[in-house]
Amino acid sequence: MVVSQKIPVKEFAKQCRDQAIPLSNLFSYFCAFRIEDDVLNRLLHEPVAATPPELGKLYTCIRVILVPYLEDLSLEKESNGSTNSRAGINLKVTPKSVVSFTPPPDRRRIIADTLRCEDEAFIFLAVTDEDPADLHYGFYGSVANLICEILDEDRMAGFTELLRKELIDRTHGEIDECSWRFKEDLLRRQGNPTRNTKLLRGYLRQSMQDTLTLYMHGLCCGIDLETGPQQLNSRDIRRRLNLLRQILPPPPGVALFPEELDRRH
Repeated sequence: MVVSQKIPVKEFAKQCRDQAIPLSNLFSYFCAFRIEDDVLNRLLHEPVAATPPELGKLYTCIRVILVPYLEDLSLEKESNGSTNSRAGINLKVTPKSVVSFTPPPDRRRIIADTLRCEDEAFIFLAVTDEDPADLHYGFYGSVANLICEILDEDRMAGFTELLRKELIDRTHGEIDECSWRFKEDLLRRQGNPTRNTKLLRGYLRQSMQDTLTLYMHGLCCGIDLETGPQQLNSRDIRRRLNLLRQILPPPPGVALFPEELDRRH
C-alpha cells in the first residue's frame, strides 16, 4: 500500500480492506504501522471479546483500522459540539476526515471515526499518543454509532420510550456531555419535549449512543462515570443499562455490574 501524508478515510478503507487480519467471526483489523502485541491485546482483543454477540446480526464484517492520526479537515473553527466529549469521536462521517501520518493541528485532531458500507463497516482509531482508556471509549463509541445507524426502530422502541418518560418526569442529567447538550437544547427550545421533531430525534439518537458506549465499556472494563452536576443519577443509569442488556445481551459469562462479578466468584 502506498503511504502518503494524508489519505481520505474512504480511500484508505479501500486500500486496506482485503489486508485485514481476523479477530473473530465479525471483527478484523489492520495496522497502518507496527504496534506491539501487548498493545494490540489491550486495544482490540479485550474490547472485541466483550461486544454483544447480537452485533453479528447487524453487520457481516467490521474492520478496525489502527492509524497514527485522524484529522477532520472541516474543523477549521472551534467545535460546536460535534465530537464526543470523552474521546473526540466524530458523530457523523464526513468526506473531509483523513488518515494522517503526521500530527495534525489540535483543533482538527480526532480519535475515532466510522465508515459504513451497507452491512460492512470500518472503525478508524488514531492510536499515537492517545490514552488507552480514551481509545476504549473511541472504539465503543464507534460501535455504538454503527449500532444506532442500523438498529431497527422496533428494537429501539423500549429504550426510546424510557427516554420519553425521563423527559416527561424532567429527570435531571445525562450519560455524557454530548447527550446533555442535546437534552438541554431540546428542553430550552421545545415546550413539549416529547413531540416528534428533529430536535427530539437528535436527542434520542445521541442519548442512546452515549448509553450504549457506557454499556459496552462496562462489559469490558467496568462502569466508569465522571461525577458532576450534569450526571444522570445512578438509579436511572442502571435502569437504562439493564434495558440495553435485554436488547443487546452481553457475551456468555460477562458481567455488567460489580456485584454480578462478585457473585460468580
